[in-house]
Amino acid sequence: MTMLSELRSVPYWRLSSFYFFNCAVLGAILPYWGLYLQELGFSATQIGSVGAILMATNIVAPNLWGWISDYTGRRLLVIRGGIFLACFSFLGIFYVDSFIGFAVLTGCCSFCWQGLNSQFEVITLGHLSGRTQYYGHIRLWGSVGFVAAVASLGLALDYMSIHRLPYVVLSLLICMWFSTLSVSGAGSASGGRESGTGLAQVVRQPVVWGLLLSVTLLQLSHGAYYTFYSLYLDSYGYSKATIGGLWALAVIAEVLMFLVMYKVVMRISLRGILAFGMAVAAVRWGVIAAAPDALVVLIAAQLCHAFTFTAVHVAVIEFIRRHFGSRYQGQGQALYCSLCIGAGGALGAMLSGRSWEWSGAGTFGFAALAAALGLWVTWRWVYPLPRESDEQTLVTEAK
Repeated sequence: MTMLSELRSVPYWRLSSFYFFNCAVLGAILPYWGLYLQELGFSATQIGSVGAILMATNIVAPNLWGWISDYTGRRLLVIRGGIFLACFSFLGIFYVDSFIGFAVLTGCCSFCWQGLNSQFEVITLGHLSGRTQYYGHIRLWGSVGFVAAVASLGLALDYMSIHRLPYVVLSLLICMWFSTLSVSGAGSASGGRESGTGLAQVVRQPVVWGLLLSVTLLQLSHGAYYTFYSLYLDSYGYSKATIGGLWALAVIAEVLMFLVMYKVVMRISLRGILAFGMAVAAVRWGVIAAAPDALVVLIAAQLCHAFTFTAVHVAVIEFIRRHFGSRYQGQGQALYCSLCIGAGGALGAMLSGRSWEWSGAGTFGFAALAAALGLWVTWRWVYPLPRESDEQTLVTEAK
């Protein structure tokens, strides 16, 4: 069967619409929420704290929602209910004006929204049973949604008040909830409860904890980017349209890399991909710190997102697929989401909030050092990984 005919046998557009609106919400929040909070009069430390809350919810939420889904066996119903609660909690944003109120409501919304992303992955992979190589063609629409939101809002906010931003975010959240109503529950049943002992033995392998540590450091370095990049450019006089365009450019590079990463993984070792991505990240944050007034340099730095995010993300997903085995796939993905993305991103946002008041350029300089440290950990402990025929090695040893 051809790729097109195989994709026709899955609810391609219904699954893709969830990723589109899910990442569109991110595209509305990541570049512009800090500007919105600044307009409301919040300090850099408070803005950094809200950014940290957005990321910190990924530490606990994926594991809790995963446990609820497994316990009830009603994964899709849990997803629908959780996203409905995200919409409901976000409504409170329109009725508060204190930092505490914003922090609490942001945490509640993010907990219900971002915490369920990994559960929808199970739904998608259930529909793609035996055809998981086409996952990227569905996930691609998430990147398209992000670009669409960033670019359109960047243009719109030059002509309308940023106080309208919450209305846009709420509309996208509602659209995401509607998208879950159109999807059936293939793959939503629990895969069974497993003992954590074997998983602990897998994680104790130096190559595994080395990978988790290095990616956590990389995500920490992204904390400054996701929280203060727009404010950094705004301080140098860039228009909101230009800022939005630079964000969109990064995601366009991400989309193009997604299209070819399957072939890259087949030809280059995962260790090499990870190391190269972290080296590029160190250079990327360094040049942003050193030359923020050079638009050409900023454009080149944004194109590097293809390596610092997409290449590393795909390599980590493939690493987990090869080394955690079918028994621990879900738990391995939860570790990546909660520890690396959640804890690493939250710590990065919090630290960047502290350093921002001292120096914007220094904030990105520290991010470059964190990425460089991640490169060293990768080179020291993430030794060359086995090929497809050996993908069960670590799981077998753990047993």
